[in-house]
Amino acid sequence: MIRTSLLRTALPIHAIALVLMAGPGCSRIPGCSSQKATVKRVSEKMSVPCETRRGRRPRDGCVTRQIRCGDRIKGNTAGGKAHFDGDFYRSKFCVPFDGDYSGPERVYLLEVPENTTAHVWMDSDCADLDLFALRWNYDGKCPTTRHNISQCEGDDSKSGESHVALVSTNRAGQYLVVVDGKDAATGAFGLTVDCQ
Repeated sequence: MIRTSLLRTALPIHAIALVLMAGPGCSRIPGCSSQKATVKRVSEKMSVPCETRRGRRPRDGCVTRQIRCGDRIKGNTAGGKAHFDGDFYRSKFCVPFDGDYSGPERVYLLEVPENTTAHVWMDSDCADLDLFALRWNYDGKCPTTRHNISQCEGDDSKSGESHVALVSTNRAGQYLVVVDGKDAATGAFGLTVDCQ
């Protein structure tokens, strides 16, 4: 009887470990390979001057603007809203580790067309910024920790280049693409959306 109960608890823990090791935010786990290493980037890395302007205020307190496949934009987290934080990202399983994301972020609305893979790249050599993407049917409001999020991807690497891959099936999918800084860092960044 003891062996059966141990086996039942060991399988979910093992499954959780496999999920953590497969995700892009697993770079701190020994033996873990990042998803970014297996994806070949089509677009060129964007050069972003660190003096890039703050940009416009979020139109409804959350989303700064809509982006589409093929877009290459520059932005700055300064002047954004502090809508999401480390508790939110952790509770939605965006990254497996704690982090302080108490500063302002920039949020972009991306609709991925049906049967498409969108590769979103964030370039920043100016600050320690991370990239997140949440599947969310946007109705003018952004989610809180109370809401269910069916998918959240995150890349918290320190390479100056972050990546998330978003896949739609036979229906288009809406995502909130978030650029947020560790330890409340703010800075300039570039976003590129490559679709296949």
